[in-house]
Amino acid sequence: MLIAAKTDLAHRALSLSFRWRTTDKRYLAVVYGAPKTDEGVVDAPIARHPTQRKQMTVIAGGRPARTLWWVRERFEGAALVECRLVTGRTHQVRVHMTHIGHALIGDQTYAGRQWRAIADAAAAAACREFPRQALHAWKLTITHPTSGAPMTFEAPLPRDIGELLAALRARR
Repeated sequence: MLIAAKTDLAHRALSLSFRWRTTDKRYLAVVYGAPKTDEGVVDAPIARHPTQRKQMTVIAGGRPARTLWWVRERFEGAALVECRLVTGRTHQVRVHMTHIGHALIGDQTYAGRQWRAIADAAAAAACREFPRQALHAWKLTITHPTSGAPMTFEAPLPRDIGELLAALRARR
């Protein structure tokens, strides 16, 4: 999802709302495994990985990062999770979900070969063959820069993630 300001006033207001964390950023992620609880919080600092410079990681001394999450649907070896970013760090959803043991399906950087743990062959194949991270910037709520009214924008689920979810639903 992309948001753009048309005026300098709107740009300043948007910049401040992101800096002060008054925006509400929601993502949908299809992850490996099913979290034991229906919701949780990951409050763990993120920084560049000390040896793998293209990756980020949870590490002491990193920048504060906080993600709230809810399981929306459970499948054989996977789950659809909604994530709300309180902070906005590079790769935050990917790093935090991996940190709690539920990497994103299709994430070549952080997930490895977790599809091997899925017992159902068709579900495992759907996960293994998914061509990208199963992550979608779903909803953004901001405050209008002049009226102060809340404005919510939603982006429909991409077709490929919808097809992945259909394949996982068929395996229940």
